[in-house]
Amino acid sequence: MLKLTSVASVLALGLADTFHPINEDIVTDIKTKTDKWTPYEPTENPLTNKSHVELFGLLGTITRPAFGDR
Repeated sequence: MLKLTSVASVLALGLADTFHPINEDIVTDIKTKTDKWTPYEPTENPLTNKSHVELFGLLGTITRPAFGDR
């Protein structure tokens, strides 16, 4: 099975400010919902020690104000 991370979905939901997207709760949730792929365990995930800014940088995400906020 492929080992993938779920960083993009957590960051896209705007939850990055409250907790790190790579944590045991997320891994457990993924495992209960699918057996099509296996997530990395937080202890073996190479992205665990990255900050939210570094994770956004890896995604190529550029945050800009909404059109009406400019």
